[in-house]
Order: sequence, then C-alpha cells, then structure tokens
Amino acid sequence: MKALIAATLSAVTLGAGLALLARRAERRPGGRPGVTELAAEADAVEPDAAKLEAVDRAMRDVVAYAVLPVGALAGVADWACHHATDIEHRTGPQESLYHLTMLGQGAVPGLALLFLEINPPVLALMTAGFVTHQATMLLDLRYSAPRREITPVEQSIHTLQTLVPGIPLAMALARHWATPEDRREGRGFRLRRGIAPGHVAIAAAASLLDGLVYSTELLAGFRGAAEVRDGRRP
Repeated sequence: MKALIAATLSAVTLGAGLALLARRAERRPGGRPGVTELAAEADAVEPDAAKLEAVDRAMRDVVAYAVLPVGALAGVADWACHHATDIEHRTGPQESLYHLTMLGQGAVPGLALLFLEINPPVLALMTAGFVTHQATMLLDLRYSAPRREITPVEQSIHTLQTLVPGIPLAMALARHWATPEDRREGRGFRLRRGIAPGHVAIAAAASLLDGLVYSTELLAGFRGAAEVRDGRRP
C-alpha cells in the first residue's frame, strides 16, 4: 500500500514539475530566447488556448483509451483471483460490497477528467474519489486477509486498480497547477463541450464490464453465505 501511495505522489510531483518548468521556459526574460520566442520567430506557434486544448485532449485520450481499459481488464482479473480463492464461502457478500463501492469511487477521477470542466470543486471531487477508494481498500483488506488467501498476483492487480483513479487525479492536479489563470474560472460542476463519443463508449463499456463481474460475485456471495449457514459448506 505504501508503494501505491508513493507511486501516485511521484506521478503528481513529476507532472506538476514538468509543467512548471515549461511555463518558466516560456516566460524567461532577456538573454537567450525562451521556447515561446523561438517558436514565434519560426512562425509556428499556436495560440495558448489551442495549446492547452491539445494537452487536455491528449490527457483525456490517455485516460479513455489506456487507463480505463486497463482498469477494466484488471477488474476482471481481480474477480478471477477472488473466485479462485473461494470468496463465495470465505468472505461472503461483504467483501463484494467493498468491491462494488471501490468500483464507484475509483471511477470518479477518470470520469470527471473526461466529462467535466476542471476547476477547484471538480478537483476536490476527484480527490475525494481517490482518498475514499484507498480507505475502502484498507477496510476490504482488513476484513478479507484473515479469511482467505490474497495471492501475490492479486496484490499486483490491486496496484493497477489503484493507478486507475490516481493517474487522472495526477494529470488534473498538474494541469491546474501549471495554469493558475484557469483557477479564476467558474466554480460549479459543468460538462465539457465537445465530449468525444469514443470516450463515452469506452467509459460505459468499462463500467458495465466491471459492474457485471462484481455484481455476479455479490450474488454468488449471498448464495455461498447461505450454504455456509445451512451447513452445506464448511
């Protein structure tokens, strides 16, 4: 768990540091020309708004076409590990309820980055999703570890699942920190303009896939708990 938190914090620090260095290079007065001056002399510079939109689009594409699919596949692999360790009879439906809760919490940062304008309230929402996801994971492990085996493979999958909310949050924090002028924008929750249909499709498919496997696990947990209660399974 410490390694997961350290990896996420490192991503936030690295992204913000690179963004800050880029801004300082553009604003460097006197002496050698900065990045913006050189680009202007070459008549190849884009307006700042277009640059920022290109960065935002790249971030959203990475989340939609890489982070969410990997997270969905990690969820299926996690479900397979649970089934292999007889979660139905070892921990019953309670652990599956933790998993469904984490599924919703972990989706918040990525969905917010894809579909909402990034501002302080949205950043607070994304941070809450990540923090509550980590807290629920600790509760889950505290409950399940004494009752069933958690294999090294499953622990590795948990690492990927932690990065699913961590990466979008790191991106959004770095982007917001590097553009202080954007902090004066509206403070409500607003849908972005020009949401890509592909992003909607990927987000819906990933959510449905993991929702289905964990719901199936929950139903199996109820059946398994009844079998244990009736003495049909130890």
